[in-house]
Amino acid sequence: MGELVLYEKPALRNPYLVMGFGGWPDAGKVSTGAVEYLKNKLKAKKFAEIRPDSFYDFSTVRPLTMIKDGLERELRFVSNEFFFWENKKSAHDLMIFVGTEPHLRWDEYANLLVGLAKQFKVEKVCMLGGDYAAVPHTKESVSGLVSHPELKEELRKYDVELSEYQGPASIHTLLLKSYKEANIKVFSLWGNAPHYVRGWNSMVSYALLKRITRMLQVEIDLGDLRKEGERLVAQINELIGQEPKLKGYVKRLEEDYEFRRKSEDKDQLIREIEEFLKRQQN
Repeated sequence: MGELVLYEKPALRNPYLVMGFGGWPDAGKVSTGAVEYLKNKLKAKKFAEIRPDSFYDFSTVRPLTMIKDGLERELRFVSNEFFFWENKKSAHDLMIFVGTEPHLRWDEYANLLVGLAKQFKVEKVCMLGGDYAAVPHTKESVSGLVSHPELKEELRKYDVELSEYQGPASIHTLLLKSYKEANIKVFSLWGNAPHYVRGWNSMVSYALLKRITRMLQVEIDLGDLRKEGERLVAQINELIGQEPKLKGYVKRLEEDYEFRRKSEDKDQLIREIEEFLKRQQN
C-alpha cells in the first residue's frame, strides 16, 4: 500500500482546497479548530488519507491508545485526511485537508499533496495557520501571503494584512512554493492569536473562516462559532477586569493595534495613488 491511500475518486467540479495543519503552525489550535469545524459543519465525506509512517517521529507525536476493562480498544496514529463536499450553490466544490505538519521528508509529503491537487484539478488552495502575537483579544487580526502578486488585492478586499516575517518556516512556505510551481493559486492565511490566551481560540478560528468562506463562495452559518468566540472574549474580559496590570497591558495592545491599522491605511492610500499615476502614464 502506498503512502497516499485513495478510498474513492469523487467527481468534483473545479474544486477549491482548504488545508489546516496541527503542530507548529497551529497556535491556539486556530488552524485545526477552523478546518475541523468546517468539515463537521458541512458533513464532508472522507475520501483519502496519507499514511503517517514515513513522515513522523512517533516518539515525539505518540500514537494514542484507549484501554477499557483491561483490554485495548483503540490505537490511533497521527492523521492526514482528505474530505470533500459538493457545493450546490457554486461552480466550485470543496476539498478539505486536516493534517499535522510532518517531522520528516517534507519534499515527499508536499509532492503527495500537490499530486492529489493536480489529479482533481484544484483551482485554488487556501491554507490556514495560527501564530501567537502581541495583539489584543478584542480585535481581529488576520495576515496572509499569496503565490501570485495579483492575489494581494483579494487579501486586502477581505481585510487581511499582508504578512511581513523573517524567521523559522512552516510547511505552509514549502507548499506555497510547490503549488505555485504546479500553477495552482495559493492563499496562506494566518490568524494572529493573543499570546496570553491558551487553548482553542475560537474567536480567531471564526475570524479565519469568516474570510475564507467568502473567498471560496461557501455559504455556511457561522453563528454558533461566532457566539463561542464572543463567550471566550467575555470570559477573558472578566478575568482581566480583576487584574489592573493586565487590563493596562491589553489597553496598550489595543492602542498599538489601532496605530498600526492607521499606518497601514496610509500606506494603502499611497500605493493606490502610485498605481493610478502609473496607469495614467501608460
